[in-house]
Amino acid sequence: MPIHEERVFIGLDVETTNARGGICELAAVAIGADGAELGAFERLVQPGNDGWDPRVCAVHGITQSDVMGSPVLSALWFDFIQWLRRWPEGTQVWAHNAAFEHRVLMADVGPDPLEFELVCSLKLARRRVPSLPSHRLSVVCAALGVPLIDAHRAGPDARAAAHVVRLLHMPRPPVDLAAANKAMDPGAAGGTLCDEGNAWEVDAWTSNEQRGCNAEIRSSTSASGQAFQGEVVCLTGKFGCGRPRKELKQLVCAAGGDVRDTVTGNVTLVVVGGQVGCAPPRPRSKQEQEARARGIQTITEHEFIERLKQDLA
Repeated sequence: MPIHEERVFIGLDVETTNARGGICELAAVAIGADGAELGAFERLVQPGNDGWDPRVCAVHGITQSDVMGSPVLSALWFDFIQWLRRWPEGTQVWAHNAAFEHRVLMADVGPDPLEFELVCSLKLARRRVPSLPSHRLSVVCAALGVPLIDAHRAGPDARAAAHVVRLLHMPRPPVDLAAANKAMDPGAAGGTLCDEGNAWEVDAWTSNEQRGCNAEIRSSTSASGQAFQGEVVCLTGKFGCGRPRKELKQLVCAAGGDVRDTVTGNVTLVVVGGQVGCAPPRPRSKQEQEARARGIQTITEHEFIERLKQDLA
């Protein structure tokens, strides 16, 4: 039987050993309507033989020695489900980029493992506060005044997601755009270029070199996703994700889109690279200026990556 009858917001997060999965930490945190923490479930997990990608592990800091002696996920799953059943019927479980959490959980414990609806706080943030410069967790937390300490560990991220969802359910969420813009600085507290739950790290800058022939990219890439279905995309600026421009174009085409090198009449979307560390702030590229003049939608590198990840679910 549930132990609380008030409205409860549950945030969930996992940390993994690589971009495909291999859960090494699981956490869920329950927050009441007044913001008080009602309970938490936090466990290190033995991921088995999924492989430890050093780029991913550098984000959360969990090592093989940390999880030595920890149970595999299936061994603690019953306890986790029992913990979830403590909360009122119909309570939703929220994750920032829920598609990733759902995918890796299904890979480890089977389909529909939660017995609760898993909802995406990233999508909620995009809908409720579209004016933010990015909707990654650290930026949304800064905008809403939610503390995020030890980011990229499952407990703190789950706790932050629960608080974010509670605030986003207010009629008028308390948004501080100046704080959000400050959080875009990768040197700020909680700021990072790594998106939660994946290995899109900053390895090296990409540039217009090796941008590839668009015609060849179209003819050699089969569309297997829908994240950019029907979009004609122009990529501009320097990207911090470490992937060559040609590969980024291939990802767009694989996600159902088409690519251009300039803002022509049929371009529907312009993706603006991060250019992290520029001081003073970078000038807008010619393509970005043209897109804004024409009223063409522009998105950040982080938003671009989040859309690509939708096809991984």
